[in-house]
Amino acid sequence: MRRATEFRFSRLLLLVPLALSAGCAELLNGGGPSIGVAPVGGDYERGVASVRPRVEEDGFYVALKLDVEGYKGRQLPVQVWAGNVFLGEEIAEPTYDASIWKAFPVFVPKSRFIKIPKSADVVAYVIAPDNARTYIQKTTFNVTNPPPDQVWEFLGYREDVSLPTGERGFQLKAKLNVIRHKDEDIQVVLLLRDWARREFEPQEGGPIRLNVMSLRPRWEHTVWKELTLSVPYTALDRVGLGRTVVLTPSIRFSNDSLQAGNLHVRFYEGGSLTTLRERIGDEARNLNERIQYLQRQIEAIKKETAR
Repeated sequence: MRRATEFRFSRLLLLVPLALSAGCAELLNGGGPSIGVAPVGGDYERGVASVRPRVEEDGFYVALKLDVEGYKGRQLPVQVWAGNVFLGEEIAEPTYDASIWKAFPVFVPKSRFIKIPKSADVVAYVIAPDNARTYIQKTTFNVTNPPPDQVWEFLGYREDVSLPTGERGFQLKAKLNVIRHKDEDIQVVLLLRDWARREFEPQEGGPIRLNVMSLRPRWEHTVWKELTLSVPYTALDRVGLGRTVVLTPSIRFSNDSLQAGNLHVRFYEGGSLTTLRERIGDEARNLNERIQYLQRQIEAIKKETAR
């Protein structure tokens, strides 16, 4: 399945929309403008999208065919639900009186899929532009969703944290789901890569992996409601002060295979932006003082030489 090429959209999933599910939304009837919506068959396209500031997540694009008449220039939210579980939303804004999207993409983060059954009926709603609790059109289709081995859910992060070791660092709090690895010894490993999720070069200390904790799932689907994952800034000393680092919490399974997780969180080596400004300012002042000292030494040497 390919993403729509006629129109491309990106929207941060920062706010969960007003509660909307089958049975609680009303269908807007009447003549005039019309909308047709239908699922596009085929496999979901995998992708990654921003879900919060500094946080990206792996997921899938659900493609829908949209045939819109009479809504030129108006914003039409397209929401995807499974029962009462909100999966994702994108905004369609028709450019013409009659606009067609052959494959309008709605991004669904992997952590949303974990909340629905393996096989589930999904409903896509086209929401009225002037009433968030009213849909203009909808379509229902079934998805088969084989559960992955691991799913991370973002809870929060902290910068400039004093770690138990006495160092300062970055902390990520996340929820972890592990499936099909009952009674297996697993290791949580933090992948630390550059802004494009490329490995750091050897001269920068790469590849950088931090083994942070061992776990043992007790059930076929085991959930850790909150894990605290810490990265000391000293682990990134060779990367360079202020460089963007992407943290991906991952799992090393008992067969020694390392599987990257679905969350990617950005932070800055050395601390928050406020801390970095202060540190860079201090370093600039120290450098300036060093330059002035060397200039005085040079002048003194010149005077001695001239005698």
